[in-house]
Amino acid sequence: MHTLGDVTSNYRDTTIVSRLLRGLGRIEEGLKLQRSRILSYNESVAVHYRGTDHELRVHTDPEIDLDYYAMELGRLISLSEEIDRLFNKPAEIARARAAFLMVVPQAKNIRNAVTHFDDRPRLDTVVFLGGAIRRLHSNGRVEHLVDARYEQHDAALSLVGVLGQWLRGRLHEALAADPAAPLQEQIRNRAADIG
Repeated sequence: MHTLGDVTSNYRDTTIVSRLLRGLGRIEEGLKLQRSRILSYNESVAVHYRGTDHELRVHTDPEIDLDYYAMELGRLISLSEEIDRLFNKPAEIARARAAFLMVVPQAKNIRNAVTHFDDRPRLDTVVFLGGAIRRLHSNGRVEHLVDARYEQHDAALSLVGVLGQWLRGRLHEALAADPAAPLQEQIRNRAADIG
């Protein structure tokens, strides 16, 4: 038999973990969507009124997709930090985040100065070139910050995988600690509460 504190804790865990899993799913879908747009930028140009004087090419702006991709990377780090805050800093989460940050060290700091004004001179050196966000230094060095096309995307999905696995494990533990009563018993309890 569980005490009220155990039941409350398990309910809290299932509620929080479910919320975090939904957020993680949105982040993962956002990363994949923005990456697919970046990869297919030239292929996705829609042409309206082809062959007329009013021909119009409609496509997404790769800078916008890169900006959203960078935003999702920041959200991914924030979600991992939220897990730390709520669940006493699980070691596997810290290791996975550290591995991710080795590949994308500036993930949480990069935003497009054109779309996000903040009067910080460091952003004046950030440029969007060839499907990636890069910083141009005064000495001519180019620093690669975010590139959705290659290993940085793999590192992001790896962190998503670790976070998802840890959260699902926590959810299974909470549900196992306080399993639902059989359906007939639930019906009887609800009928007793009503009547």
